[in-house]
Amino acid sequence: MIKSILNCWYFIVVLAGSLYLVNATAIAHPLAPSLLELNEIAPYQIQVYWKTPKSQASRLRPILPADCHNIKTPQSQLEGRALVTRWTIDCHKTEITNSRVTIDGLINTVVLLRINRLNGFALHTLLSPEQPSLTIPQQSTRTETVIQYIVLGKQHILTGFDHLLFVLCLLLLIHRRQLIWTISSFTLGHSITLSLAIFNVIQVPTLIAETVIVLSLLILALELTRQSHRGLIRRYPAIIAGVFGLFHGLGFASTLAEIGLPQAAKVLALLSFNIGIELGQLCFIMIIIIIKIILDMILTKYQRRQYDQEPSSLTTQLRQFTPESNTRYTWLLASNTRLVPGYLVGPLSIFWLFEYITKFF
Repeated sequence: MIKSILNCWYFIVVLAGSLYLVNATAIAHPLAPSLLELNEIAPYQIQVYWKTPKSQASRLRPILPADCHNIKTPQSQLEGRALVTRWTIDCHKTEITNSRVTIDGLINTVVLLRINRLNGFALHTLLSPEQPSLTIPQQSTRTETVIQYIVLGKQHILTGFDHLLFVLCLLLLIHRRQLIWTISSFTLGHSITLSLAIFNVIQVPTLIAETVIVLSLLILALELTRQSHRGLIRRYPAIIAGVFGLFHGLGFASTLAEIGLPQAAKVLALLSFNIGIELGQLCFIMIIIIIKIILDMILTKYQRRQYDQEPSSLTTQLRQFTPESNTRYTWLLASNTRLVPGYLVGPLSIFWLFEYITKFF
């Protein structure tokens, strides 16, 4: 029984993840972080833009400088899955610099704070549960921009369940020697379209891009359920990953467009966001590798203990366990057990696909 559990470690991981995903959200990709934007439209007058997911609207509340008061009543409206509120404040001839901005109720999420002043000052920063307040500085630095957008990119990929499942399915399909080329190709693909979309070289509706992303996940899930090793994806994983990566990059671009880029450091922020995505992706891959190594060590120890009781079975057990000794094995698991994640990810991707298709009508 122990051997069966260890051989199906991925079953436990994917099942737990699938249950969480279905319970947590009906949409494959989460909304961008909440956004608080303060735009100076006249001396001491600030136009406030507050955008937050509907699920968090009752909990999150921006607290603006105490010297400022409303001169226009806040107007709220739903835009997609977000609640957007706009209003204008007057700060009584008090400079907003050195004033304090706080987000009340900030738990398990982050808020992007953008400030634009008439004198050209621009600040893009993150407020988090660890640091829910900010005293607005005299000026922002490029270092701060780099750090902020790396954090945003990393958070985006690690909460992008469709992207993570896509990477997981790739890992389940490829051999170890194909890992670097396949992941590099996927990275190159989404980096190209992310950059082109942000600079408006190409424009693809977000709904189409997200639908194709979920479709790519479904295709990988179907490939996991096939017994044949001659499929196009298995023979040319790097090429297929690169092509699908192009559409994933469009998904990244739609989120980055919601977040926004500082005009004075647009290229730097884009590069930092992309680096954050790669760091998050590498973290996810390393976690999978570490889990695999640990469980392989446990399984090896268990098999050797079995050998003490039945020596003649050692060769057979090790052959079943060692990927290099059996062509039925990919890098992570045997082909006869890839059906499990395939049958779990497949229905989940179909569910997401129907969610997006219904939005076309």
